[in-house]
Amino acid sequence: MLFILCKMKKYFVAVVILLSCITSFGQASIGDLRVTVRGKLQPIIKKDCFQCEMTETDSTISVLSKDSTALPALFIYHFTENKKCYKEESIAHCKPCFDKYLATAPGKKEYEWVKVDDKHWVSKYPEKLILEITDDQKDYSFIIYRMNWDKGLYSKLIAP
Repeated sequence: MLFILCKMKKYFVAVVILLSCITSFGQASIGDLRVTVRGKLQPIIKKDCFQCEMTETDSTISVLSKDSTALPALFIYHFTENKKCYKEESIAHCKPCFDKYLATAPGKKEYEWVKVDDKHWVSKYPEKLILEITDDQKDYSFIIYRMNWDKGLYSKLIAP
């Protein structure tokens, strides 16, 4: 019995570490240069991410967490031609995993997220971020990206 409790505690700690580390970069990388995003992710993958793999293309950096005990997910950072991050995508293959990742995203107080409807949250105006839950039949995902809206459009979005 003691062995099982210790093992469960180990998995719980692994989940908490992965959630706090990987999701802590949600939103924080938008606007950053590619080299900066890579620099933020590499230490996390080396230190705290169990069975994580980072891959790169010309326009993305992807982090795949394959550890079934730590909420498997795929995080994709998209870049412009100028190498600036403009979009972050979080994809989970199970609903409970997705719900836990989603719960941490609008919880970031510095962005003052406002829920617009069941699928959209908007950050405070200066950040110009939108979080959108996407409809995919086989996976669960949400995307955070920077918008180029003016104060008038923003006011209409958050109006009750």
